[in-house]
Amino acid sequence: MKNYTIIIAEHTNNHITPSTYELVTFARSLETPEIEIIILGKNIETLSNELGKNTGLNVTGIQGDHLESFHLESCLDALMGLIKDKDPAYICLPHSSFGYDLAPAIAARTGKPCISAIQEIRGNTLTRAMFGGKILADLMLPSRSAVFTVLPGAFASANPTSCDNADITILIATALPNRTRHVGIKESSASGESIANAEVIVSGGRGMGSREDMYLLQDLASLFAKSAVGASRIPCDLGWIEHSHQVGITGQSVTPKLYIACGISGSAQHLSGMKDSQIIIAINTDPGAAIFSIAHYCIVDDLRLFIPIFIQEYKKRLSSQEKGID
Repeated sequence: MKNYTIIIAEHTNNHITPSTYELVTFARSLETPEIEIIILGKNIETLSNELGKNTGLNVTGIQGDHLESFHLESCLDALMGLIKDKDPAYICLPHSSFGYDLAPAIAARTGKPCISAIQEIRGNTLTRAMFGGKILADLMLPSRSAVFTVLPGAFASANPTSCDNADITILIATALPNRTRHVGIKESSASGESIANAEVIVSGGRGMGSREDMYLLQDLASLFAKSAVGASRIPCDLGWIEHSHQVGITGQSVTPKLYIACGISGSAQHLSGMKDSQIIIAINTDPGAAIFSIAHYCIVDDLRLFIPIFIQEYKKRLSSQEKGID
């Protein structure tokens, strides 16, 4: 077994996902002498070159018409020969539907342990949440080998380079008979900016009170460009908003420029998913709410009163500025 790390890249709609570049940061923390990226797809040359140029790492693209969309059996068949030849110590994937489907399958085929949803690494210690985010567990980094999935947003993206020295290799995969088949992709019905890409996130918690009051979040978010509505776990579980909006260990980790927490008490699992936001504003009627411990600006008020007044005053100020009135 080689002291070597492999990253399995994720891409959608012909774009490398941010999680892939975050994996580069995580992989470098493992401090193996070599890191290589593997990417699968139908026409993969352009994305392979993009990865090599942006990271400076060697890239192997595995290409085939049957790899156009993610299909577990096809991807696993395409990967296993290469993984066995390279015999890496560590294999890293994003903790997404792509990663948490593929990672345990790779682990089972290679006999490596699988550690999922990693959110931090300190030396030889890995941290992940357990029991729905109620506790954080510190795990010793396996000294020999492992397969990892890493929470999106938990690590900063690797600083982009402009490297033309990376080795790019394209392999052609042969389609093998499978017991399942890919039938299509159904896009989420959720509208608006994704919380993963938003610069401003307005999130609501149990303190919103009801599904009907969630409209306040959309009204507030609409004041800002590149904004999105988020939520803690409870509103998602209650059906007030889709789970794709959930922020936290069991949802998505985010690092927007501005995070506005409305009626969110601040459980450990939620705080872990947004604590690295550049500016945090919290609105809560409870002055002892845990969210206030990390917020830059704390507003103790009823959000149903505060948000409409804030929106009204904001629009007045904006209108005055447009008219040249101080």
